[in-house]
Amino acid sequence: MHKNPLVDFLRHYGPIPAQDNMYDERIHEARERAGVAPIEAPPMRLGDVLGDLRAGGPRVVILTGTAGDGKTFHCRRAFEELGGDAVEWAKGLKLVAVPLGDGRSAVIAKDLSEFTATEKEALLPRLAAAANGHGTDAFLLAANDGQLVASFRGWAAADQARQPLFREIEAMLVEGRQKSDRWRLSMYNLSREMHGALFDTLAGLIVNHPDWKHCCGCPAKDRCPILVNRDRLADGSLFRERLAQVIDLAGANDHHLPIRHLLMLVVNILLGVAGDGKSPLLNCKRSQRIEPKEATSPYSNALGLNVPERVRFQYQAFAAIDAFGIGKETSNVIDDLLVYGHIERKEDYAKAVSADPLFGEAAHRHSRAAYLAGDRSGTPDFLKSLEAQRQRLFFTLGADLGGLDPWHLTVFRHAGEYLEFCASLREGRPPDKWTPRLVRGLNRTFTGMMLDVHADVLLCSAGGDGRSRVARFLSHTLSVSRQRRAPYLSFDWAVGKATPRMVVIDPMARPGEPSPGEIPLRLTHFEYLMRVSSGSLPASFSRQCFEDFHDFKLKVIDRLDALFKDADDGFIRLEAVEAEASGAARTKEFSFRVPTDD
Repeated sequence: MHKNPLVDFLRHYGPIPAQDNMYDERIHEARERAGVAPIEAPPMRLGDVLGDLRAGGPRVVILTGTAGDGKTFHCRRAFEELGGDAVEWAKGLKLVAVPLGDGRSAVIAKDLSEFTATEKEALLPRLAAAANGHGTDAFLLAANDGQLVASFRGWAAADQARQPLFREIEAMLVEGRQKSDRWRLSMYNLSREMHGALFDTLAGLIVNHPDWKHCCGCPAKDRCPILVNRDRLADGSLFRERLAQVIDLAGANDHHLPIRHLLMLVVNILLGVAGDGKSPLLNCKRSQRIEPKEATSPYSNALGLNVPERVRFQYQAFAAIDAFGIGKETSNVIDDLLVYGHIERKEDYAKAVSADPLFGEAAHRHSRAAYLAGDRSGTPDFLKSLEAQRQRLFFTLGADLGGLDPWHLTVFRHAGEYLEFCASLREGRPPDKWTPRLVRGLNRTFTGMMLDVHADVLLCSAGGDGRSRVARFLSHTLSVSRQRRAPYLSFDWAVGKATPRMVVIDPMARPGEPSPGEIPLRLTHFEYLMRVSSGSLPASFSRQCFEDFHDFKLKVIDRLDALFKDADDGFIRLEAVEAEASGAARTKEFSFRVPTDD
């Protein structure tokens, strides 16, 4: 039986009960046993880490983020780049040092959670001294967010003089700052990187791995489902591009995927197999016995459908992708193409369905024919087939099929626009294309009225009840154009953050003074505003978004009330907002004299 050791090695990364895929050290050992070339993407922040450690003088560099983000990998590669001995690293010591060549050393603590309380009591004062500019050594510390904060909080509680450093570390973590102005301290949060590009890199490293050459002598290589899926995930494929977009969007929706889960996703796409009650992953022996078909579809594997549902969502990648509802949502145009296109839209059908001989026409033809012939006994099979085709189309629909938007096959119908919106902000271009609709959605949320106002934001309240669905009393108006003196609303990409934000800017504020208000504009928030702008009721898509924007509004009103207090002339003035038939806002002012005791 022909066997490729690369396939067996890749299984270590897949959705299997063993937890060897959780640790850089275990994967390193498994690779050496298999005798395959390493799969290592360039560490995202290695250049920054090395630059800080070599900068001269004492310094502390902190790598944080969730488990699986590559903190240990960054530490190992930094150790190697600085001239450290691989044998020394393989000992698994909690603390290793490597000379920097200028009389200093770089001291690396690859996982703070490994240290006992006594060991932390010895380590943390050394870090504090270096951060304060004392001594000569530079330190590299890796810790997840919770462990980092808990360790420094406990250490600082014993001495009030330690509190400033703890508060700075906590603030840097919350604010996403990478450099401290006061301390010799850097922090890189690997959870806040855009991981769509990293997924593309990892997929490229795996599908182009040199050890696929061992498949050349396999008698089943022309029909091997693993190699078929590898071709679907090839460089430049639309499938891979769309997966990268989904991963970036998941990150923008607080579903960050660490590196190990990205690797798991790639491997599951290649090796996944469903329905036979055995392992959800193929090996060479099984792959030579089955044909490429629905059970090995890379599109179903990308959703984790080969993994039993009872454990599927234990894997972050599948849970994050499932939140998009791919294939569960649709449009009449797309379903019409899938059901009747072979008769009424033959050219489009050929591009969208017939062009895929394995997972398109062949997988869909029989259940559709039975359904159209009136055989309702096969309706469940037809509906399952229809959903599978929608899932495949989401990953493969290109620009050559005009009018078919793949994002309409998801819950987030405006996700494609959100990607463009984010790209515009990251590149420093004004998001003028989307601002009017976002502002219209805000005004409808803030007032509870179907206003068609998109040049200004109307901050309205409802008198005593700030959370009423309808708010008619205008407190403040914010322009969405840059102002020289008055506060205005803007959209930008905050440094160190994984999402854009909506922020109120006060041009007259002193340096360092906080904004009157800001809110992250996640994918769900963007989708909410775009739907409300198009006519949806404010609380219909997401109650949570409705509450988030109301909290933002009330905070901004409070801050602006404090900045612009009305003169006390004995009158209360109210400005009521009404919606005209055209959607324009009409205001009417009321004045009340405040009774006095005199």
